Amino acid sequence: MTGQQLRTALDGLDMPYMEFCRLTGANERTVKKWLDGEQDIPTWVSMALYIFKNQPDAVLEAGKWAAKSINSDMEQAGIKYPYRSAH
Repeated sequence: MTGQQLRTALDGLDMPYMEFCRLTGANERTVKKWLDGEQDIPTWVSMALYIFKNQPDAVLEAGKWAAKSINSDMEQAGIKYPYRSAH
């Protein structure tokens, strides 16, 4: 997968790359490098995009997972912030 193919796939999902980062746990700078063609894109990205496209609830489930992970990380760090996981 090329950076342009990734950009096209994200556009087709109406998903900004920052949302893709949030949903998958991918680092923002890394994804930017993928999009700019500065770094190879791992195979899992194609698989994630395929799932997001073909499984209607996948994005919602990924969002729930991301919220839960953020809350857990913040609790472990002792940070109080009004993040709530979607249930």
